[in-house]
Amino acid sequence: MTKANSEEDLIHVVWEGPFTPDEVRRREAPDDRGIYQTIGVHLVFGPGSLLYVGSTAKQTFAQRFQQHIKNGLESESEIQIRLGTIAAGDRPAALRDYLRLISDVEALTIYWHSPPYNSRNIVSPGARNLRIHNLGKRGVLHPEYSTQWKASWRPIDG
Repeated sequence: MTKANSEEDLIHVVWEGPFTPDEVRRREAPDDRGIYQTIGVHLVFGPGSLLYVGSTAKQTFAQRFQQHIKNGLESESEIQIRLGTIAAGDRPAALRDYLRLISDVEALTIYWHSPPYNSRNIVSPGARNLRIHNLGKRGVLHPEYSTQWKASWRPIDG
């Protein structure tokens, strides 16, 4: 983990995909953890929409997608999954700190992108000061975002 400035930790997330839910479910790496994007068709936003951002801190991507499939993910149409792992040089040594970092990266990613199927972390970027650089096959995610930046939208006064 490096410092973006005196107030932020710079985290690099390396993205792979897209995969089908079944391809993710068959992955076998024992420490295959991080955050993921679910992309599909949304009634308002259309095809190729970011639907959900989640994390797999305490389990592997494969284990998490076993749960998603049991909960009806396969009934969605045109689902694609992108998997993001924290770059090796940015991972804390202690597992507890690494799991917390995954959770913080997930919170900031949800805050900045507001996927329609997420309800948690939509209004708050989390407590830790982070700057995230998305690398690889990031899909529709912004290449960079930070807890130091304010959201650019404002509610419309009625």
